[in-house]
Amino acid sequence: MLNISKTAGEIGAWINPAQNVAPVEPVTPPASEADQIVANATVNVRKGPSASFKVLRTLPTGSSAVMVGRESNWIKIEYKDQIGYSYINYWNIPKATLAKYPVKTTTPGTSPDGSGTDSPTTTKKLKVFLDPGHNGVAQGAVSTVTGELVDETTINYRVAILAKEILEDRGYMVYMSKSSLNQTVSLTERTNRANELGVDIYVSIHCNAYTDPASRGTIGFYAGEKLNPATSDWQAKSALLSQKLADSVGNVIGRSKIVKDTSYGKSFAVNRLTTMPSTLLELGFITNYQDAMILNSSANQKDLAREVANGIDNYFGR
Repeated sequence: MLNISKTAGEIGAWINPAQNVAPVEPVTPPASEADQIVANATVNVRKGPSASFKVLRTLPTGSSAVMVGRESNWIKIEYKDQIGYSYINYWNIPKATLAKYPVKTTTPGTSPDGSGTDSPTTTKKLKVFLDPGHNGVAQGAVSTVTGELVDETTINYRVAILAKEILEDRGYMVYMSKSSLNQTVSLTERTNRANELGVDIYVSIHCNAYTDPASRGTIGFYAGEKLNPATSDWQAKSALLSQKLADSVGNVIGRSKIVKDTSYGKSFAVNRLTTMPSTLLELGFITNYQDAMILNSSANQKDLAREVANGIDNYFGR
């Protein structure tokens, strides 16, 4: 069995810091009990249905509000006679209430009235979330090749940073789960941030390891389960994303395949907890001599990053 330990996460809270946010207030139930919902974390209430909109106020865990609408994975709520939007995962919502509000979609970055006055840009860019796996040196898989340490976390981060630069040059809007190699970010923080940002795809970058040193090659693990998918075709798109990335990165490593992540038990948290098409991409095996020599080379890391970008281009048909 592959040595890929992925902790099963639970939906939790991630708060996108914002300036001029209203201070946390005591919990005050709304006057109406109809369609009442309760916050399961500290939540931002925004002017519109995406993370690009201004934060109107912040509510503490346990706050009650009334759900009055829904747009994709953002719910429209009323709190103290104020209307705003909040991300759906941060609320406990009765099934009967959800059933009353069919999913509606809006153009990301536009204001509710379509004026676009709160939009940071008027041109919609494809949004990519890159997630270099693990939290610091020696926190992922490690091996030694010709007396030199091969550290998964370092490779993951270097390839992600390089891929980010290439993708941005190609016109994508790219977000990272980490801003430094040794930053500690939980799985729920990673996935919640991507969900709130409303990115188009989520790519978690890893390196593989196994007890048999002959095992080698790139593997794209696509989502076999999602708790709250944004669209009905999430699995087909996740498989396509995995295939395009594995094929491209395999050009450097030498071989590739894709696997449904539930083949190894419960779906990986980065796939299960995200709402958009996603993949956990294992670049290669650091326990295989040939793969490890490629993965640990600075020059080859640039090639791997280029192929990650190429795979994303191929997914979007660019």
